[in-house]
Amino acid sequence: MSTQGVGTFAINSFWESGRLIFYEKAYGHTTTGDVFILGADYVQVGDTANDVNFVWKGSSTGTFTLDAGAHTLALTGMATSTDGAVTITNATATSSTTTGALIVTGGIATAADITCGDDLFMSSGGVINFNAGNLTLTHSAGTLTNSGILVNTGAISVDDTTESTSTTTGSIHTDGGLGVAKDIYAGDDIFLTSGAVLNFNTSEITMTHSSIGSGGKITVDTTWATAAATGRPFGVNLTVNAALGSYSNALKGNVVYGASGYTTGLGSAVNCEITLSAGTVQGNYAPVESEVTMDTGASTGTATGFMYCNSTGAGSSAFESNGHLVIIGADIASTADGFWEDGTVGTPANTNEFISVLTPSGRRWIGLYDAIPSS
Repeated sequence: MSTQGVGTFAINSFWESGRLIFYEKAYGHTTTGDVFILGADYVQVGDTANDVNFVWKGSSTGTFTLDAGAHTLALTGMATSTDGAVTITNATATSSTTTGALIVTGGIATAADITCGDDLFMSSGGVINFNAGNLTLTHSAGTLTNSGILVNTGAISVDDTTESTSTTTGSIHTDGGLGVAKDIYAGDDIFLTSGAVLNFNTSEITMTHSSIGSGGKITVDTTWATAAATGRPFGVNLTVNAALGSYSNALKGNVVYGASGYTTGLGSAVNCEITLSAGTVQGNYAPVESEVTMDTGASTGTATGFMYCNSTGAGSSAFESNGHLVIIGADIASTADGFWEDGTVGTPANTNEFISVLTPSGRRWIGLYDAIPSS
């Protein structure tokens, strides 16, 4: 046993069971009086009951190293204050919550940014939580669910090129619909389910699909209740600023009948209907309006007319022999001086039917022959 005085205090030391114990003489050799123990497999600073500090005194460039070797270094209840950074040189890449250079079983809390120089792995069911649940990104098997994402700047890019074949496949699924404040551009097809509606300006104009069993059509609906309003619900505009080829159309209706296809009633490429009511007491009405607008200095070309009729195809001779310019339906009854009159008062001979036309001079009738008159 040895004793050494330090100021007004005395430190004693002795050897006991393979360890060297230093203790303060005033307190004696007790668990609360020991200040330093140097054992065969450990070094203890301070006692087990009091809060003591271990201070390493070195130069400004000195290094304090704790090396546990092949063992585990356990730090319990540690608060670290540093003017620099804590660096871990172990470059082990983590593959789970129990591997890697730093393992913290109770989570990590930081008061500032976290910068990740490589991948960020989260376990199944992990949640990214913004402002205590104000917005969350939650993982489940094959799904990342958001509680409401608002992107103010930049763009969201999805590299998945999966081709959509239904509302549950493809790169992006939104069960609650998709709202955008500006244009939508599609580099490929746009598919709408059966019965879908394109809605313009909160149902001011709608385009509604119906399946083949229900008529198979796209219907444009709008209701005009504004006095003096003009226009059309559906318009097609074509501007030509070059010499085009053999034809140009702003709108085309085409029906193709196959070898076994036909219509039991009336087949037409374009169906024009107008419904008049008791309110149509003024104005002129027609299912078809044919209008030619001539700008100043405009030319009529080789020939210009209000209607063009032609028969094409290898079997056009059948139309040439049996076709008609106009077919008057059976629902129109013969009326004296009416739209169509089946009379016998016409001259010259064989002129016994008439149809009505309206000219700037008034109503006129075109005579119809029941046989081609001789010259």
